[in-house]
Amino acid sequence: MKADKAIKAGHTACRRNDYKTALKIWRPLAMQGNAKAQFLIGFLYSGGKGVKKDYAEAMNWFRKAADQRYIDAQKWMAYMYETGFCGKRNYAEAVKWYRKAAAQGDTESQRMLSVMYSTGRGGLKKDHAAAAKWLRKAAKRGDINSQWHLAQSYRKGRGVKLDLVKAYFWLSLATAKDDDGGARELRSVTRKMTPAQIAKVQRGKGAKKVPSP
Repeated sequence: MKADKAIKAGHTACRRNDYKTALKIWRPLAMQGNAKAQFLIGFLYSGGKGVKKDYAEAMNWFRKAADQRYIDAQKWMAYMYETGFCGKRNYAEAVKWYRKAAAQGDTESQRMLSVMYSTGRGGLKKDHAAAAKWLRKAAKRGDINSQWHLAQSYRKGRGVKLDLVKAYFWLSLATAKDDDGGARELRSVTRKMTPAQIAKVQRGKGAKKVPSP
């Protein structure tokens, strides 16, 4: 069975709650070095699906996939270290793996790195500018939570120069599908803006073009 078909067959078994069959299908692939299969087996062990829950074994499989630059595995490595499910919290290791996934463009990891910098976890010096930098990367890739938090950074001048036009821009993207709450947030920003800033937004200079970093 080809790798893609085997992965799909395993997912089909999971939808039937037949995790033992999924494990049986995926294990040969994982042993051959297939990163996706390795990650999926780690996921089964982390959730006790078809096997006894075993975080150490889950980490073993996650690491195999993460070492092959498989993004989901890198994120789960980070999550396991951050939460302590691997045995003990290790924020430095969490940062390490979030950074690897973030470098590949994963928006969730970019946002989590921002949190690490804003709180000073994982041996990082608290750095709101670095936090804003990672938020901006994720926001530009369409991550709504990052767009909202980046808007607040510009609104408060936290890690970036206070800029209500950019705050309005990112908030308008983040709240595009939230008619009531989004409108209230935008009005609260508008009330603090000068007539010139409002005119800039209305001309589209702040609302339609991605601001420069």
